Amino acid sequence: EGYPGEDPYQWAAQTLFPVAYVTKFIIKTENQDKDYTVMPMEVKWKLDRSQHGSKRYFWTMMIMQPEYVNDNYVKEAIATLKGKKKELPYENRLRLHSYDEKLCGQILHIGPYKDSMDQTFEVLKQELTLQGYDWEPDSHDVYFNDIRRTSEEKLKTLIRVRIWKKDKAPIELQDPFKQW
Repeated sequence: EGYPGEDPYQWAAQTLFPVAYVTKFIIKTENQDKDYTVMPMEVKWKLDRSQHGSKRYFWTMMIMQPEYVNDNYVKEAIATLKGKKKELPYENRLRLHSYDEKLCGQILHIGPYKDSMDQTFEVLKQELTLQGYDWEPDSHDVYFNDIRRTSEEKLKTLIRVRIWKKDKAPIELQDPFKQW
């Protein structure tokens, strides 16, 4: 939970990215034909509207993996990193899990995250309404740039929400926040 600038968010990234990169290199070492690009960070957001400040933000941070990545590769990557004394603050929260959002609406946001992303999300919601769709209240964002190396005005983020035709809500909404 919390804002992206707070420790838990940073700890998640400090765990997820090294494991993703070492996994990629382990697989590449085994089989040159299975080389792949480490995908951008994705965050599934959930907002508790009864709270205020950073306590209202809950999230799950993800990096998409090729289907041939399995738990054994991830465990090997973790062992490799620990052997190099790399700290993985959220190792115990790391999991390999398949997630399928089904039908989605999405829009590309270019620019800073703060303030203007809400405006872009409003444009998406207006278009979905015009097309006859309802949507989940919270988004699944894909962050294409490294914020440490990209100026704010050039940041690119895909804002995605699960959608369904009005009055035909799915029976079960998959929840990435449930415990596995």
